[in-house]
Amino acid sequence: MSDGSVPATGSRGDSAESSSPPQGRRSRSWTRVERTALELFDRHGVEAVTVEQICAAAGIGPATFYRHFGTKDGVLFAYRPFFLEAIREAVARAPTGTTADQLEGALLGFADYLEVHAEELAMRDRIVTANPVLLSRTLLVQREWEAELAGALAAARDVPDTDPTVWWNAALGLVVIRAAFRRWRGGTTATLRQCVGESFAEAAVTIGRCTDPEHLHGGVPSHPA
Repeated sequence: MSDGSVPATGSRGDSAESSSPPQGRRSRSWTRVERTALELFDRHGVEAVTVEQICAAAGIGPATFYRHFGTKDGVLFAYRPFFLEAIREAVARAPTGTTADQLEGALLGFADYLEVHAEELAMRDRIVTANPVLLSRTLLVQREWEAELAGALAAARDVPDTDPTVWWNAALGLVVIRAAFRRWRGGTTATLRQCVGESFAEAAVTIGRCTDPEHLHGGVPSHPA
């Protein structure tokens, strides 16, 4: 989660996307290979590690690796469908009070999911930090996550996915997650869930200061491009 955001990593020169496990769930072997690859990338650097080394350390054959992940890029991005699924499920479980309550509940639920994978998050963050070339892919995953959140909010509220409110809520959600992750990785003793709650409250205060009617011009901005 480098740059304080939804994590994403990839290796230079790899372009194939990974294949998700059946029903979108991680199998034990899938998880073992992913974890092994992350540990090797974290220890030696992405460029220095080969697919053959990952396979040897994980105890699988190259054919199995290529079938499930395709490339080093694929194993680095193996988390992607699970993150998108996690935010959809978090929205589905969120309270149905105000839009603010719903958004906060969804972000707290997503934080619970991230907390379970804290070690992998920390490794991915270090990998991206050590390989700035991966940041462009990080931003792409952030955009996908934001769109997934917007779509889930629209479905939960029974409004079109072009509704400007859900897109502004999703954009705010991404900012909150980024800020919370930075705080969490900065050495605080707070849990990620607590950091999300604090960041959400700070965002609400900041927005409140910026939405004085005297400073508003026109209506709600349209759907972002």
